[in-house]
Amino acid sequence: MALKTKVKVGKITNLSDARYCAGMGVDFLGFPIDSIHGIDAKKYKEITDWVSGPSFVAEWSTEATDVLEQTINSFNADFVELSVGQLQFSSRLTKPLMIRLAAEEWVEYRDELQRNKSRIAYLILVKSDTYSFPWNEMKDFQILISFSEFNYSLSEILELPVEGIALAGSEEVKPGLKEYAHLSDILETLEVPD
Repeated sequence: MALKTKVKVGKITNLSDARYCAGMGVDFLGFPIDSIHGIDAKKYKEITDWVSGPSFVAEWSTEATDVLEQTINSFNADFVELSVGQLQFSSRLTKPLMIRLAAEEWVEYRDELQRNKSRIAYLILVKSDTYSFPWNEMKDFQILISFSEFNYSLSEILELPVEGIALAGSEEVKPGLKEYAHLSDILETLEVPD
């Protein structure tokens, strides 16, 4: 199955989400790996061993940067996702980065982002209440836009200068029992007809 644009589904903590998204042709599966909201390396391996196709993203969302490198290295991910404020702590990470930021953070971190451009695979744009994104200034970066955080329709997003969208998984009701409506409507709309 092919999709009209790149899609990352993050916050995956169960095999059901991972297999569903892989089957729908998603490009990136993101797994929260910090100790507060995430899964451990054993659970990550259990899930990713059953999935093929998408690239895997280790999502780090906690402010604790003292264990960042050690934790990231215990996961065999293709990418590492950080908030833009954590970029300064990532110099020893060898995996390509996905950096989350809001429009107002672009102004503050623009120079640091430009200096690290070769290490940044994607910027993931998250909601901003007061600023609009300076698309012309960001043209050197590949961009994913966090779909659920903006008031854009899917067709409007496909007209923006972005590579794709970022979505989020959800908790299972119980193992193997899952509702996919929040993902299926979007992914089925993006499906390229055979």
